[in-house]
Amino acid sequence: MELKPPTLDKAIELGRKAIELKCEEENRSLKKREDEVFADNARRGWPPNNPPILGKLLEIYKSELSGRGEMAYAQLRALLERLQISFSDELESKLEAEVIQFLDLQHTIFRNKLSHFNKPFRFPESMLSLEDALLFARRKAKNEIGAFVEELRAVPALNPTSSVTIKNVTNSNIAVVAGHGSSIDASQEVTLEMRTQVIAALDAVAANADEVVAQGKIDRQELHDCLTASKRELEKPKPNSLKLGGILAALAKAIQTIGSLKPAYETLKDYAKQLLSGLGI
Repeated sequence: MELKPPTLDKAIELGRKAIELKCEEENRSLKKREDEVFADNARRGWPPNNPPILGKLLEIYKSELSGRGEMAYAQLRALLERLQISFSDELESKLEAEVIQFLDLQHTIFRNKLSHFNKPFRFPESMLSLEDALLFARRKAKNEIGAFVEELRAVPALNPTSSVTIKNVTNSNIAVVAGHGSSIDASQEVTLEMRTQVIAALDAVAANADEVVAQGKIDRQELHDCLTASKRELEKPKPNSLKLGGILAALAKAIQTIGSLKPAYETLKDYAKQLLSGLGI
């Protein structure tokens, strides 16, 4: 089956849909948190519009802004990497525009929710605080996107006229033919040393799951799925390098800022790079 290389605009369009689906899931979780605040307020016998409930909702929405900015960037990055989109001069500006537009929309939604409680008490500082959270989320997203774009800049661009053919697709083996008939086998043998070191790193991540999830880059279910899938691949004589490398890279990204997991981060990052570089990625 031949696939034409996707355009950047098409990739971002697909990413936008992925963000929307993920946002629907997060909205359901947010609704539960809001309901808990309202229920606690009712148990205390406080009136519906009172300062404590406003403060609690404000903290929730500030946290949501930061988390949703990371989510939007992560969804777009994952899709661009999966589709192997090469660096282009317009890449950074288009990614920034997409994430910031999404953040601005979320800010407007949260601001309108707060306004319902804000009017009787006239607390302009709550709106300013939410605005500060938006600016912080924007800066964070721009920094992440900038770093990602630099990574892509360092990777040689694919020939835009070449096609990609995918063949022999099974659960355990994916052979990819790229460009002018050159073939890349996505399965490769893993040494005992690599398997031992990676499993030790995965166990370290699992043992610190609470701290990893608290970083906000991956939720508990995703973390569990990544750990399970990576160990399942490592059990195979010839793991799928594309799948295993992608999972290890995602886990490395999720724990990058946790000092106690620096050895695990270095192990996962290095082996992810080794696996994916073997495929020319």
